[in-house]
Amino acid sequence: MRILITGAGGFIGRHLTARLVDRHEVFALVRHQGVVGLPEGARILVHDLTSPLDKSQLPTQVDVVIHLAQSSHYRSFPEFAQDIVAVNIQSTARMLDYARLCGAKTFILASTGGVYPRSDMHVTEAAPLEAPDGFYDRTKYIAELLAHGYEEVLRVVVLRFFCVYGPGQKDRLVPGILERIRSNQEVVIDGSPGLRLNPIYVEDAVRAFEPAFELGLSATFNIAGDEDVTIDEMARLLAGAVNQRLRLRHTGGKGSHALLGDNTKMKQVLGITPQVDLRTGLQRLVSASEAKRIG
Repeated sequence: MRILITGAGGFIGRHLTARLVDRHEVFALVRHQGVVGLPEGARILVHDLTSPLDKSQLPTQVDVVIHLAQSSHYRSFPEFAQDIVAVNIQSTARMLDYARLCGAKTFILASTGGVYPRSDMHVTEAAPLEAPDGFYDRTKYIAELLAHGYEEVLRVVVLRFFCVYGPGQKDRLVPGILERIRSNQEVVIDGSPGLRLNPIYVEDAVRAFEPAFELGLSATFNIAGDEDVTIDEMARLLAGAVNQRLRLRHTGGKGSHALLGDNTKMKQVLGITPQVDLRTGLQRLVSASEAKRIG
């Protein structure tokens, strides 16, 4: 298949491109020149998705469009609100129309578990959605609505990711906690014991894409792990993995709260069961980051 991946230079994008490139013709769309970590064999395309598409620089025919691109300023609201809107909403609309015009059969949108209301239960894909809490999550919800609007002409598959982690990740929850532990800084957690999550290792997460574009119908899936963990517990596991003292402080936040995805549909329909348990995945992340520090 001919597959175009936006956000190919990002964390999930690099792992996904590496997985697909030996079996498919992969066009890897990145925002800047000089992105490292993409495998040989991928056809690199450079385009800033905050700008209108230059279709002359894109393939005229593809089978699948995988839209992973997201604003790198997801934490910087309201200063970078326009960038968040441009990448998460406007580029989604442009890529949907590009997919239609280039003959794609399937459009896969990377979304987030943040579109769900917070719940102490594992939420299923059938859970009613309200306006999400944060600005970033609201833009992802709008992107989902736009994508569903194209279901008359494309098979639209929405993958809602829950705390993907693994080697090579930067500026996210798990590597952020790890760096604070290594630098002997306090790990500050909102509430006690903090948010409860069910993280999924990146290699398990990217396994979901091929069965998603071979599915032959439109659908939405939670992409989540099997193990629940609080941020407090995760910090303790990471501290143990690097054999360092943990300086932990809880703020008077929301107390016990959760963002947990029910992954039953992922298992039953896509045939994806997580293979990497949390302790193993965290140890792999620690080992990879340690090797990079030494190198």
